[in-house]
Amino acid sequence: MLLPETGLREALTVAERIRGMVENARLNSMDGAAFGFTVSVGAAELQPGGGEEEIMHQADAALYQAKTSGRNRVLAAPA
Repeated sequence: MLLPETGLREALTVAERIRGMVENARLNSMDGAAFGFTVSVGAAELQPGGGEEEIMHQADAALYQAKTSGRNRVLAAPA
């Protein structure tokens, strides 16, 4: 998700809100059993002189770290 004119702190707030909403959602299977799921998010902020490939790489690295450190979390790429 791209959030134009949004700083990293605000982006992390949005990401955490989405993560919580997904975690709290429950779906019913065809047999009526309820189940839930989770999401991990990696966030990055475009730095002056940076390009879209760089920010995507940073966000992807943060996502991978979120997954390997326990899943169902939001992590920011280092500045």
